[in-house]
Amino acid sequence: MITPSSASPSVAHVARAPEPNDPLAGMSQMHIWREALWQDLEGVETTQELAVLLRLAANVDHAGRGCSISYAQLARETRMDIRTAKRVVDKLQDRWLYKVKCGGRHIPHVGNENLYYVLTPPRAVDHLREMKLEAHRKALTEVASRHRARKAKNSTKSEVAERGGSKSHVYASDNQYSNSRESTPGSASAEWRNGIDPNYGRDLPDEEAA
Repeated sequence: MITPSSASPSVAHVARAPEPNDPLAGMSQMHIWREALWQDLEGVETTQELAVLLRLAANVDHAGRGCSISYAQLARETRMDIRTAKRVVDKLQDRWLYKVKCGGRHIPHVGNENLYYVLTPPRAVDHLREMKLEAHRKALTEVASRHRARKAKNSTKSEVAERGGSKSHVYASDNQYSNSRESTPGSASAEWRNGIDPNYGRDLPDEEAA
């Protein structure tokens, strides 16, 4: 993060980079600043203050440094008077921005512009970090839940396959019952039920049958 140096009020430096396991690792300082601003807006109470921050942020590099602009230009581009622009900058100073007075480019016959850096309040950074950690925890929980559901489903399929299918044993039982009825003399025909062999005499010569 860009923070004012304790050694000199006119110098800004980049704070220590996030740890590798930090959810903010890999994000540029401006990426962190923008997300933290929209998530927290700590101390930003008016649209004029937000307009000034967004205007300054549009001209800094990826590390939040180097916006050179005069009060007159800042007021004109944010559609406010110079007095209001100065008041807004003073309010946001050392919270969301850092101003180096007359530290910007030189304008002939006018003087040097102010140089601005954007800052991210530590509390806003912590809030953003916690939000990203919570989102990561929720994502892991959902993945674990889907994995358990898939594992349970596959286990059920394996048990069904070991039994030969979910309904195959029912079909086999029906077939066995049908075969047993066909092989039982008492259920083959009415002749069996009457004690008469339906095949009696069918294989004998005609004269013997007579």
